[in-house]
Amino acid sequence: MSLDGAARAPAARPPAVDCRGLGYRFGEVAALDEVSFTITPGEVFGLLGPNGAGKTTTIRILTTLLKPATGEARVFGFDTVGARMRVRQLIGYVPQQLSVDASLTGWENVWLFARLFDVPRRERGGREAPGVAESLPCVSTLHTPGERRRLTGGRPGPERGIRAGAI
Repeated sequence: MSLDGAARAPAARPPAVDCRGLGYRFGEVAALDEVSFTITPGEVFGLLGPNGAGKTTTIRILTTLLKPATGEARVFGFDTVGARMRVRQLIGYVPQQLSVDASLTGWENVWLFARLFDVPRRERGGREAPGVAESLPCVSTLHTPGERRRLTGGRPGPERGIRAGAI
């Protein structure tokens, strides 16, 4: 209740994802053209379409890797352009084909992901997941897709660390 005795409605939770009028071009090719959708917290959502439909571009915008040319995207109320680090702390993204650099060792890839997710320097040392440390000195081309997924850690989570591997 408020000070005047009136009952208050519970605060509305922002959508998990809210995209409004997203647009993006690669040269003359329109990858996204006025894409809009909303995902409520707890909703299961699939982003489906043929090759070239803009699925990857949309995901790259939602994960803060691209800035939309037009429109806006928000994750739990945070703008993907203005609050990039906060958005990165809230999401997890593990693509089918991971983007580990094949020329880097496991250690170097984990360091790269720690930098991408803005893990503070003081938190980068000494944490590792069981069974990963032995493979970290290897060049990542020797890792299976499952090991690569563990190496990149998937979701950074609220603890701001990468769950797999040492940082």
